[in-house]
Amino acid sequence: MTDLMIAVVAWIALGLHLAVGIATLRSGGARPWLPLLNLTIAGGVLAYWASRWYGYLFHGVTWYASDQVIPLYAFLVCAVSVISLSGRYHVGALDWAAFAVHGVVVIGAVLFLNFFEMRLF
Repeated sequence: MTDLMIAVVAWIALGLHLAVGIATLRSGGARPWLPLLNLTIAGGVLAYWASRWYGYLFHGVTWYASDQVIPLYAFLVCAVSVISLSGRYHVGALDWAAFAVHGVVVIGAVLFLNFFEMRLF
């Protein structure tokens, strides 16, 4: 991926976050857009970490417990999203908290990719 492609993906993620946030507020939480977006993002984080876990298990990469904080967070977000989508429990506050964390990270990525000149790939 080129730097431009990464920046475009970050902008698309920001636009998607804004659209889902506005749509969820306007629908009063009646639609499952928020937990679906959280599940998609957390699933992407877990998919990214799967290659690292493969390296830990089969290539002798040193494993530190502190490296597993982000995948643990992503796994918890996936669990909360599945619980929310199942309709058994109302976990709206947790969905919004995860959405806010993801939004801050996406805004940081957009700002970083647009204002700092460096060659990523």
